[in-house]
Amino acid sequence: MRGALLVVLVVALLAIAGCSSSDPTASVEANEAAYAEAFFAKDLDAFMDTFTDDVVFIDETYGDHFEGKAAVRGMYANVITFADPEQSEVIDLFVADDGMFAASTWEWFGTNAYGNPFHLPTALIHEYRDGRIARETVYYASPDAYGQLMGSGS
Repeated sequence: MRGALLVVLVVALLAIAGCSSSDPTASVEANEAAYAEAFFAKDLDAFMDTFTDDVVFIDETYGDHFEGKAAVRGMYANVITFADPEQSEVIDLFVADDGMFAASTWEWFGTNAYGNPFHLPTALIHEYRDGRIARETVYYASPDAYGQLMGSGS
């Protein structure tokens, strides 16, 4: 009886240890790193792999709303065509303890398709499902963000 109790105790301790070592933020942090790396590399395929198939994108500054991976891909294809993120960086990243949300601030510097410089302080809020971004909400600190990205300056 004592041996069986010891086996049950060891199995229970291993199960508890396995649960406590599981960090729900680890996959989100890895996905956020992959998101930033792919965006800065202008690798649209790798970038889109960070989203769920039914992703929802909301641009709170301009009121844009896209639903589904194909629509979001089309929007981002435009963005990376018109902007080269030369000196961009993620300033801060916060991941909720339960791994359901991530928020980040970016300094996005670069040159647009017309050769004009841009600077867009940006905040992103990502809602996660199954380790991928299910909803992305974007805020720009600059009221002329689209003008900077897509304007010819003339």
